[in-house]
Amino acid sequence: MTNQPWWAAEATALPQPTFQGRAPLHVILDEAIGLVGFVARYGRSETDGQGKQRPGLELADPAMRETLGEEIRSLVDAVQATHREFQQTRTSAHNSLLRARARMLIAGIRRAMLWLSDRDGVVTDAERAALSPASDSKGASHDHLAMRLATVADMAAPHREALRALASFEESMLDEAILVVETLRRIPARSRAPSEARKEARDLRDRLLTMLETRVRRVRAAARFVFQDRPEILDEVRSRYARRARVRVKKSKALDGATEGEGT
Repeated sequence: MTNQPWWAAEATALPQPTFQGRAPLHVILDEAIGLVGFVARYGRSETDGQGKQRPGLELADPAMRETLGEEIRSLVDAVQATHREFQQTRTSAHNSLLRARARMLIAGIRRAMLWLSDRDGVVTDAERAALSPASDSKGASHDHLAMRLATVADMAAPHREALRALASFEESMLDEAILVVETLRRIPARSRAPSEARKEARDLRDRLLTMLETRVRRVRAAARFVFQDRPEILDEVRSRYARRARVRVKKSKALDGATEGEGT
């Protein structure tokens, strides 16, 4: 049995990802790392050389002097790792578009070839059988789809002049088919993740962010309790991003009020 990270059980136990980002991810992580340093500086109560005591966060939450700071740091690392995995699975969205384009090219070239067959008899019985859509499948692998498109395009190549004469056929589809086949064949297996993998990566990332947000709130709540009479210390733990957002909202409301006043 492989060792699981300490946060695995708690993340799994969450009923569902409840995190709702109120700031960009890099801001959330930067502020969380800042709180790690805050906990290290103010977690324990201390007495200076003159006998003056400075209270610590431990007065509100004993975990502040033990594990909470390291838990926050560990969660930041885990969020960054799972977010990278989530971003890597985003290539599947591009791959889905590529697959859809490949199927469209197969259908378009096949339709034109079958018309030539019916009109001029230029397609043999074996080629006509190979043009059958029976082997096409939306669930087919990238390699299978590339093989099907290559087969249809190779079959059409000798008839390029006749196809060009068809008003309903775009000759460029033959050149595009070659490029799409090459692109499909270059896609590494690890980047062919289905949408389910993307969903799972996002789910785990959001669970970890929920855990991180819970701990960030604990630090800030403890700071408000312990340092309510020390605004210079309390200011260190506040979210500068949230503060700037509130200022922008106030300015916007003030501007709206002034505009309304001018209109009366």
